[in-house]
Amino acid sequence: AACRQSLKLIGEIIITFPEFQDIYLTDQNNLIKIMKLMSSSYKNIQMEAFDVFKLFVARQDKPEPILKILRANATKLYFSINRNFNNHMDASKLRDSLPDDSEDQEVQNEKDFLLTQLAMLQNTK
Repeated sequence: AACRQSLKLIGEIIITFPEFQDIYLTDQNNLIKIMKLMSSSYKNIQMEAFDVFKLFVARQDKPEPILKILRANATKLYFSINRNFNNHMDASKLRDSLPDDSEDQEVQNEKDFLLTQLAMLQNTK
């Protein structure tokens, strides 16, 4: 529970404080740790790590070391995201699911965005 809550807090801090974004999302060691946590055996940790990972990928001005890691792992990440987050219905249930399908669609949209971004990175090697 501590790992999941730490990841959730990191994500909230990144979103809330732009200066923390510049510190956290430009550090390649943070990206590597988040990518490892995305392969956790615990689905709730995978989902929280996925939420932080999205921020790395969505960032417009990625430093070269971050781009290099994302490019080098794009294929593996693409298949991992497709495999681990294929059932977006299960993913949203982990997040205090809403009575409607809006969160399911949001998770699917986020996954689709990431897969598109990873495919583009893969093509810029």
